[in-house]
Amino acid sequence: FQAPLMYHFFGERQIGPSLMHFGSEELKQEFLPKIANAEISFCLGISEPDAGSDVAAVSTTASLHGDYYIINGQKTWTTNAHNADYIWLLVLTDPEGPKYENLSEIIVDMKLPGITVRPLYNMIGVHCFNEVFFDNVKVHKRYLAGEKNRGFYQVLSQVDYERAGIERLMQNYPVLANLRTYIKEDRSLSSDSLIRDQIADLEIEFEVGKLLCYNVAWTIDQGIIPNKEAAISKCFCTRFEQKLGNVATNILGVQGQVMPGFSETPFNGDMAESYLWNPSCTIQGGTSEVLKGVIATRGLGLTFKKGKS
Repeated sequence: FQAPLMYHFFGERQIGPSLMHFGSEELKQEFLPKIANAEISFCLGISEPDAGSDVAAVSTTASLHGDYYIINGQKTWTTNAHNADYIWLLVLTDPEGPKYENLSEIIVDMKLPGITVRPLYNMIGVHCFNEVFFDNVKVHKRYLAGEKNRGFYQVLSQVDYERAGIERLMQNYPVLANLRTYIKEDRSLSSDSLIRDQIADLEIEFEVGKLLCYNVAWTIDQGIIPNKEAAISKCFCTRFEQKLGNVATNILGVQGQVMPGFSETPFNGDMAESYLWNPSCTIQGGTSEVLKGVIATRGLGLTFKKGKS
């Protein structure tokens, strides 16, 4: 359960499958072996300032001049951009085109001139997010990933790989395991029927979450993009981790609020960090509200009616 996750996270789970579905043979040959061998890492450049959950609200432009795209703009909340070798970038390639049909995706080497990475720190003081600025960055057109001006529709498929939810379970598994031990070692806690019910509920939900994640993996193995399956998995697993944080914090009391770095900190401070970190996971990669819409429409075939503007 202590295997490294973040460095190769996007390459293995999202960029690799996206290349297999949308990439040219030339891009597949260049990048897939390196991803499989953990030789390179990727970050994902989709979110932009003030765009919220509107993936199509992209202002970063890529203008074609001869054989090269010239990229200008800004991305935000770009996880691991300070370590990544490449960024998989969603850009505006047809400013005059209709929304949803004017975006493309392109692979950009993070070492190219004109790229600036600025750190963003989350509420627990960890640097994992970044702002990324592009100032006349020159990229050869062969690095266009997929079909020009079809980037929005490609993203809809790509995020399904991101939403499997397995990291939400396994990243929080140490908290669940430590909580079990903590309760067993304190008879006043282990004999409390309410606490026993709460820890039993967490065990049930952890096992259900694993099955949902396995279902995503099975769906991908069948060559199917896991639309509904991934949305269900992420909704459930992110809700589980928030419930785990709430239950553990209530049981630990004041000790559960102690951050890492202090002597005799329960769970080495993992509980406090987990409690603060977990709510963001219901937002990143698609909010729970957005995912329920995916389940209802793309998964169950239901229609939705737009409200009045």
